[in-house]
Amino acid sequence: MTEEQLLQTYMAGDEAAMKIEIEHRMKVVEVSAVFQHEDTPSTKIELPGHLGRLGLAGDTNKSTWHLRGTVIADHEPGVYSLSIIRLVTAAGRTIDMQAIDYLTNRPPWDLRLRVVEEPTDTPRIGTVKLEPKGDRRFVG
Repeated sequence: MTEEQLLQTYMAGDEAAMKIEIEHRMKVVEVSAVFQHEDTPSTKIELPGHLGRLGLAGDTNKSTWHLRGTVIADHEPGVYSLSIIRLVTAAGRTIDMQAIDYLTNRPPWDLRLRVVEEPTDTPRIGTVKLEPKGDRRFVG
């Protein structure tokens, strides 16, 4: 299998999710991740996050963030690389973590995902029936 075949694959309507653990001294109030299309850098997928856990070790906070975002039809097919982890502090400062490994020209966390077009085959219809007259609830 090639490396691209091993990537997690998504199509429009799928939810991408990830977890980030951060050590920080300031109060972090927002975290998001930006994945950038490798062939069309202006096409991006952003995963906003929510705080899952906060711990304290001395004067350093250790937080775990859960990030989720939905792939939409505007996200063109191809491979997307995690390009930025964005932190926002309680004081309103935005910190974009985007260090690049100059040997590979990739961020050190090297996380990638693949977006594919949705299948174009025709769906198959299963059971079709009328509900009893006056019964407004869905009956499976």
